Amino acid sequence: MVLQDRFRVSQRRACQLAGQHRNTQRRPVPLADIEEQKLKQRIGELARRHVRWGRRLVYRRLRLDGWNVNHKRVQRIWREEGLQRPQGCLKV
Repeated sequence: MVLQDRFRVSQRRACQLAGQHRNTQRRPVPLADIEEQKLKQRIGELARRHVRWGRRLVYRRLRLDGWNVNHKRVQRIWREEGLQRPQGCLKV
């Protein structure tokens, strides 16, 4: 923590000065969260670039690009991000 190094105080004192709980300094950000953000960003890019693609084609493109992702995970992210194909693109 920067305050610990700068003022040479304990973690408890540095967190008290910053007004933060000590648990915020003890747990690093999980790598899964970082990976999830990258995946959400990539899905969003594909959805913007290929407007007519649905989640299934985006899933297939992700797999071809080397992402180790489950189709249910893509569906969940697709739903959370509020993505959808335009209604005029539906096959009859």
